[in-house]
Amino acid sequence: MRFNKTTILGLAASLLLASLAAGQNNFPSAAQSADLPRAGSKEMTFGGSGESDRSFNNGSLSLEGSWGHYTTDRLMISGRQTISNIGSRRDWSGSTVLAADYHFLTGAFRPFIGPNFGVRYGGKSVGDSFALGAHAGAKYYLAGNAFFFGRAGYSYTFDRAGDFDEAWDKGRWGYAFGVGLHF
Repeated sequence: MRFNKTTILGLAASLLLASLAAGQNNFPSAAQSADLPRAGSKEMTFGGSGESDRSFNNGSLSLEGSWGHYTTDRLMISGRQTISNIGSRRDWSGSTVLAADYHFLTGAFRPFIGPNFGVRYGGKSVGDSFALGAHAGAKYYLAGNAFFFGRAGYSYTFDRAGDFDEAWDKGRWGYAFGVGLHF
């Protein structure tokens, strides 16, 4: 299956519309709106992540952590660090990414979407390069400030600004699942 820019943007727009249509009271849980992050809150996550090529034929498994700061009740800016193993102990990669997440609902189920930018680096099969992409996901608050999260995104790497169009076609899917806390 071939994904292009229009397909990715269409999927992102569909998630946004579905989130807005769902309403905030359709996903009950122990979390109350008073427990949700507010402007100035911090957030920390830990999870496993993975990546695969556009055809889902080749990939890697990773550990990921993040630290974020809510600039408003809905917008969080975060830094993410990932370390990956690509099939052998000697073949590894890492990424350091700055991301923005805009959260749509104010209930226990909080979908989000946003852009990310960073660097990739690593062992034999991964050269050092910049990375740019978009992601979408959701958090589900269990009680108080604890939540599960899932996220998927598409990003591409490039060495210089003129490589954008060619790089998009060689992008990779990334996904992550884990737990988090805000405080």
